[in-house]
Amino acid sequence: MAKFVFYQSNLSSYYKELIDFNISQRTKIENNKTLSAINMNIILCLACYLEGILEDRGNMLLGYNNVIHNTVNLDEFELRKPFNVIYHNISDFFHHKISQTTGIDNFDKIFEIFLDESLKQNSNIKPLIEGINVLFQIRNVIAHGRQAYAYEIEAYYTNGVEEHFNGGYKKAEEYLIKKNLISQKFVDTESVEIYFSNDISNHFFDLVQNFIIEVDNFIKNNLIIADSIKDKLKKYNEDNACNINMYDYFRMYGV
Repeated sequence: MAKFVFYQSNLSSYYKELIDFNISQRTKIENNKTLSAINMNIILCLACYLEGILEDRGNMLLGYNNVIHNTVNLDEFELRKPFNVIYHNISDFFHHKISQTTGIDNFDKIFEIFLDESLKQNSNIKPLIEGINVLFQIRNVIAHGRQAYAYEIEAYYTNGVEEHFNGGYKKAEEYLIKKNLISQKFVDTESVEIYFSNDISNHFFDLVQNFIIEVDNFIKNNLIIADSIKDKLKKYNEDNACNINMYDYFRMYGV
C-alpha cells in the first residue's frame, strides 16, 4: 500500500489579515495620496484573497470527487488498475488546472465540471458577477502598475468632442459611476485617486464577503453527500481522535 503525505499552506488568510489591517489604519492617515495608496492596496488584496478562496473551494470539490472515487471497490485487478490510473491522471490534471486558474469565468468552468451547475447562473450570485469581474480587472492594472491615460479630440471629422479612454480603468469607471461611487471621470480629474476612495474599497470589501457566502451556499446546495461518505468521515474522526467537518475532510483529498 502506498502512503502519501502532503503539505500545503494557503495565502488567503494573510491577504485577509492585510486587508483588515489597512482598513484599521485609514482613520490615522491625513495625506490624501497615502490614503489612496492604502485603498488601492485593499482592492488589490481583495482580489488576491478571493482567488485564494476560490482555489481552496475548487480543491475541496476535487477532494470531494476523490473521496467518491476511493469508495468504489473493483475486485478485479485488470479493471482496478486502469480505472485508478486514468482517474489519478485526471485528478492531477485538475489539481494543476485549479492552481493556475484566474478570474471568475475560469473558476466557473471548474465548478460546473464538479457540480454540473454554473456558478455564474445562480440567482444569488448572478447580480454580483459584474462587480467581481471589475474587481479582477482593476486588480490586473494595479498589479502590473499600468498608468491610466486618455485623450479627447475635436476635429472636422468628429461629432463634437470625442473621449478615448480604454482598458481596465475604463471598465472600472463605468461600473463605479453606475454604482454612484464616483461622480467625476478620469478626464475631469486627471488622477487615478478617484478610483481609490474609502467608499470604493468598502464597496469591494462588502462585495467579496457576500460573494464568498453565496459561493459556499452554492456548493452546499449542490453537493450530494452519501451515507457511505458520512461513515468514512465518522471513522476518520474516531481513528484520529479529532472532529473535523466534512469540508475539511474533502480538502485533505484535494491535493
